[in-house]
Amino acid sequence: MVVPSRHVEFLKQPLSFWLATASADNIPEPIKCTGITFDPLTDIFTCFVPLKFAETGFNHIKQNPMLALVGVELHTYEGYQYKGHYLSHRECTEAEVEFQHQYMKEFTNILDSFGYSGPGYYRAYIQPPFVAITFQATQVFDQSPKNGTGGELSKT
Repeated sequence: MVVPSRHVEFLKQPLSFWLATASADNIPEPIKCTGITFDPLTDIFTCFVPLKFAETGFNHIKQNPMLALVGVELHTYEGYQYKGHYLSHRECTEAEVEFQHQYMKEFTNILDSFGYSGPGYYRAYIQPPFVAITFQATQVFDQSPKNGTGGELSKT
């Protein structure tokens, strides 16, 4: 597996997640995730996003199927980037929509602890309908602010 086993628990936390695409001429498009799930047996991520924030990204995926997901824990700034190949997208199930509501409530509680408007953030990003975008990780990079940041963790 590409994703280190110690990341499995890290990925279950209410992290700040951003999924990114890029056009064929490398114009980036960030997409705010409202939750993710990860299968450590297959290195497959499922990223939940409001459809309205993903439309440009879908156009990029047609030209360039590479995706990057950045996850950061806000208290420590521990963060990682997971790069890989787009597999599919679909509408979210009711259970996945409920998961996103719970995830964003937990995440916005963290924002509140920093003095930001958690409810405002929640309202800004909980924008149905939602889609689930799946990709398989092929590389992992350290993104924590320290010496060595940017190093690839998935090299064997």
